[in-house]
Amino acid sequence: MKTFWQALKEMCSCFSSCFSSGHQPSAHSLNAPLLAGILQNVPVRVFWKDASGRYLGANALFLQDAQLDNAQALIGKTDFDLPWAAEQGRAYHFDDLEVIFTGQPKLMKEDVSVDVNGRMKVWRTSKVALFDQAGHVIGMLGTYEDISDNKHIAADTRPR
Repeated sequence: MKTFWQALKEMCSCFSSCFSSGHQPSAHSLNAPLLAGILQNVPVRVFWKDASGRYLGANALFLQDAQLDNAQALIGKTDFDLPWAAEQGRAYHFDDLEVIFTGQPKLMKEDVSVDVNGRMKVWRTSKVALFDQAGHVIGMLGTYEDISDNKHIAADTRPR
């Protein structure tokens, strides 16, 4: 049984091969139905972008947050086109571009923001650059999860 991080590493490899080849991965590199199943069932939001910061895809949880019905509606958009507050969209976009331009990951970073329904949320985000076979950055993969409830529970259980 693969761990989430092993599956994520395989997805990064698969996305890198898709970006550089321009087509779906071969059956021997990663089974496409397996990848689709992982993306739709992993309990985090997953998205990926090209080297200019335009969305190329995402899983259903991300699409829900972005208030989009399907992945086709996301492709080619930037954070400025999505329902995030303008300041948040700008912050997300430039944070993603930093990963793309430096090639350095940002792992398990906690961010506080307001969701599209106006609720304060605490998100744990991770972002990694995607590389082609020559070692050039061709995009990025990001994940995030809502840890707001965990933060509230931890605050409620602290000694007073």
